[in-house]
Amino acid sequence: MKKYTVLLLAGMLVAVAACGKKDEAAKPADESAQPMAMQGDAQPTGKLPPGHPEPEPADTNMTNTAKILEVIDAPPYSYLHVSDDRGTFWLAGMQGKFTKGATVKYSSGIEMKGFHSKTLDRTFDSVVFIDAVEQVQ
Repeated sequence: MKKYTVLLLAGMLVAVAACGKKDEAAKPADESAQPMAMQGDAQPTGKLPPGHPEPEPADTNMTNTAKILEVIDAPPYSYLHVSDDRGTFWLAGMQGKFTKGATVKYSSGIEMKGFHSKTLDRTFDSVVFIDAVEQVQ
């Protein structure tokens, strides 16, 4: 009987000791270590990662002008067929109130050749996507 009691007590001691070590094993070796963030869990810090290039600010300097020949609204964009001393071309900017025959001033932008608008189901030979545009008259 003593043999069973001793074995039972020894087994209980091993179990209690193992439970105590389990809590210690769950702690990271370095208390300052944090688990890696899962995708979607990362919180913005307002800083770019080391070595990442700084983003270029949007060009909001409206130094160009043109006359509107045609307006096509396709939210959230307005497509403006315009003309200036260089010829006629299409601009695409945030939707606004634009009138055929009026003058617009606009920022520089990025030209996309062969652009297909799914909203309009139309392919433009060339469209210049701009950051800022406003009607001046």
